[in-house]
Amino acid sequence: MSHKKLIDFALRKVNRLYVFIGSCFTGRTAKNPWAYVERIDMIRQCYSDDEFARFVFVPLSDHPSDAVWKATVLSSMDLLEPTALIGCKKDMSSYYLDLFKEFELLDMKQDGNVNATDIRRKYFGGEDGWSTDLHPKVREYLNDWKNTAYYSDVQKLFIGET
Repeated sequence: MSHKKLIDFALRKVNRLYVFIGSCFTGRTAKNPWAYVERIDMIRQCYSDDEFARFVFVPLSDHPSDAVWKATVLSSMDLLEPTALIGCKKDMSSYYLDLFKEFELLDMKQDGNVNATDIRRKYFGGEDGWSTDLHPKVREYLNDWKNTAYYSDVQKLFIGET
């Protein structure tokens, strides 16, 4: 439940939470198998109406240049007036948090060893144990999602990348 723990941490710190969701304007991939609205739906499952009313979701495109990506994020932030950046420096993939020196970083220290890549690998690989660390509502959502055509499409992509 690392993403949920991060969001819970953020909700304790701020009144309004801006959630930037990347890879929103590309097709499904093994690394990003869920569409923007599906990711929001999964988050929605975990929170009350009052909590969810505090969220603002911002879709982001991917860019090969960190400078262009950062400029895109900052242009979105200009409209939002954020006060801090909240994240978790879990490994080298979290380097992007250091790009935003303009903001105080509220770093949630990694709690446990939950890894979304491992969960996706097990989920699309048909292995047991993929849902152990997921919120029960997300587990239910993903069990239902297995019955969509998207699941088998992404599963084929996933198998092709391994």
